[in-house]
Amino acid sequence: MADKILASISTDPDMRAKYRSWMKFQTDLNTTIAVSEDQAREQERNDIARNLSDEDIAKATALTLDEIKRLRDGQ
Repeated sequence: MADKILASISTDPDMRAKYRSWMKFQTDLNTTIAVSEDQAREQERNDIARNLSDEDIAKATALTLDEIKRLRDGQ
């Protein structure tokens, strides 16, 4: 059945164009979803980091309190 559909699409220029358009839409949609998920994870990490004390950050990262202060100050 799929072979027949594929054969009919491959011979009809309008169907090929519609298929390409549909595939582009699907690809764009998947990309948008992936980017949104990445942004959400980054936002979550940032929120967690903002709520941690310097001591907790030092324990989790092995950074010294002075290093953390320099990072907070943007140096």
